[in-house]
Amino acid sequence: MTDVNLQDFDIQMQLGQGTFGRVYLAVLPATGQKYAIKAIRKDVLLEYDQIQSTALEMNILFEADHPFLCGMEYLFQSDARLYFVMPFINGGELYKIFQEQSRFEEDTVRFYVAQLVIGLGKLHEKGIMHRDLKLENIMVDSTGYIKIIDFGLAKMLGNDEIAMSYLGTPEYLAPEMVSHAGHDKSVDWWAVGIIIYELLIGITPFFNKSKPVLFSKIKHSRIVFPDRRTYRINYSDEVVD
Repeated sequence: MTDVNLQDFDIQMQLGQGTFGRVYLAVLPATGQKYAIKAIRKDVLLEYDQIQSTALEMNILFEADHPFLCGMEYLFQSDARLYFVMPFINGGELYKIFQEQSRFEEDTVRFYVAQLVIGLGKLHEKGIMHRDLKLENIMVDSTGYIKIIDFGLAKMLGNDEIAMSYLGTPEYLAPEMVSHAGHDKSVDWWAVGIIIYELLIGITPFFNKSKPVLFSKIKHSRIVFPDRRTYRINYSDEVVD
């Protein structure tokens, strides 16, 4: 099917709600497939001046055609709303799985991060930087494999271009972002490093409740790994390197 509209779907429940609209779980009876439909209010996009960024997100979602990226399968609109139709990922956020476990064994971290690196590499090949990589933006599907989601802060960037925006989630920000020095796709690789540490140790490496202290540590502190014996955490010299 190429042309669909809202009437073609069986809306089952609301999955979430944000500033710009709501996300619903829906089934397409013609195929039996489950989808997450993001219904975005046009009036709110206008009010918050988000037309351009939403158009960019739409283009990136269509470009995100890869096993480890959550792209978009259908797009349609009504007078009042845009509808982004994406595959429904039913395994939950990696963040919630991580919370239940507290931390993962190194082999498990390697399994997840290998997929993260491959998916991110594909984004970068297409000239896209994500800029908000964190555990909440990594979903796990029913087979245990990941999909990177949420391209709301993503940006298309040429090889020699620098972006000057300041955005993202504080604990995962790279020093150049914190310093407002301009950034490129390498900020995503910094976030991957933060995620590796977090999954393995149980907390992000520069964590502090005070944002000024957190930012100072990001800019100036070395990463410290806790004593293996004292904290009963097994990790290799290779992962420290």
